[in-house]
Amino acid sequence: MTDTTYQRPEEPALGVGTIFTETFGLFFRRIHIFALLAFLPSVALEAFDFFVTQQLLQQLDVYGDPDAWARNLYLYAALSVVSAFVGTSLAVAMVAQAAYDARLGHRARIGHYIASALRGIVPIVVLAVGLGVVLIAGFVLLIAPGLWLMGLWSLVNPAIVIERAGFRAVSRSHALTLGYRWPVVGALLLIYLMIALIGAVIAVPVVAMLGIGTSGGPLSVLSFAEMGSSILIGMVQFGLSGVCLALTYARLREIKEGLPTETLEDVFG
Repeated sequence: MTDTTYQRPEEPALGVGTIFTETFGLFFRRIHIFALLAFLPSVALEAFDFFVTQQLLQQLDVYGDPDAWARNLYLYAALSVVSAFVGTSLAVAMVAQAAYDARLGHRARIGHYIASALRGIVPIVVLAVGLGVVLIAGFVLLIAPGLWLMGLWSLVNPAIVIERAGFRAVSRSHALTLGYRWPVVGALLLIYLMIALIGAVIAVPVVAMLGIGTSGGPLSVLSFAEMGSSILIGMVQFGLSGVCLALTYARLREIKEGLPTETLEDVFG
């Protein structure tokens, strides 16, 4: 008797371990490119946070009203969150396109990456704020929904700059990550863990040497060192996350669309 039972073909694995290791390999091979693209957003975010802090301190000294100061604190905190969403999205979008080019063996085109981000700045900004707020709400309500949304929308920025998808990038990310959202989350969490460890390596010596939390550290030097370490951590964060998203994007296009990526074969094969 012939067995006619249908067997669904096994879907290719995302290759979380491969994406993780290749992220670092690619990052260090073109670290000068990724660092350059991530530098200005990192400086802008740190400068904005410094400005916000100084404004709050001045208002507390001028008004001496804790209630009014608390209201301003909420306002500035909201502005800081929005600026973080926008700055991160712009930096990651530029790095992701640079990493995608690098993975395909193309030469670096700094002006092209900046121009692509500027062309897509409206959807990048709007989606960064809108999706970011929903993502935070997902994490506040429960961790699992937040993680699932993170996987669902992870490829929005690569789709905007690489495919010029505009606001369609949301549905594009939805389609590419379908069936692979938890592996995508796993890859991102591994990268974020490494970013946190690298950040600790950078920040802890600054804290120890300058005596943060004690009366011994000179304020000017301390502030400069804190800002410098924050900028460096931001560059690492934007660089590694952008590279990881570019490789994830390329891998999912290869799986779902059979996109000929000859230089990816030896990595994901």
